[in-house]
Amino acid sequence: MISCTNYDTSVIAWANQYPISNAEFEHWMLLQRAAVHNYFFNKYHIADSEDFWETEAEGESPLEMLKEMALDKAVRCKVQQIMALEKGIVEHIDFDQMMLEMQEENLKRKTKIEKGEVVYGAKHYTERTYFAHEFDKMVIQLKTALLEEELKPSEKELKALVKDEYFSLEDNRSFYQMQYVEINYARFIDSLTQIAEIKLNKENWNSMNAFFN
Repeated sequence: MISCTNYDTSVIAWANQYPISNAEFEHWMLLQRAAVHNYFFNKYHIADSEDFWETEAEGESPLEMLKEMALDKAVRCKVQQIMALEKGIVEHIDFDQMMLEMQEENLKRKTKIEKGEVVYGAKHYTERTYFAHEFDKMVIQLKTALLEEELKPSEKELKALVKDEYFSLEDNRSFYQMQYVEINYARFIDSLTQIAEIKLNKENWNSMNAFFN
């Protein structure tokens, strides 16, 4: 359910009462730009141009589509973050705070490199790579936590996964449990996303454009 309000200029929306900041929303808009470009080019043969985002075709607006797609991604992400927060997997789910932590991490890595020390992984994170790294790490832990209750499979469900008599359930229970979670995780998150309570900051939503970068 989506409702509208007008307050807090740094936030564009709330998902289950947790804020989605302007910077966070812009992050998702950037990731969806290519999909919107492809859609309008394939359907209407409209190529990228200076006025692309203001162009409309048969009642469809690239900018509004971009915002809607970004909102869908942001809410789906936030639903997972909220669950991870509630389960103690992460200490916070604030995007802006995460970006500050990225800057600190990049400084640590830069210092180590200058000292000739070994740095594992990326030498320097961008907003996109750091967020993806932290989010993926969180999801791995969340999937394990969901085995305790929300996605705990029954014996019948586990047995249905066994296709090889030489890879028995008795000897490989943990493998089949995680396989069950992997199979059902996306659908589970989809269900939570569909019932999420979304509030839009109407003023920020209406003023958001595609030229923030």
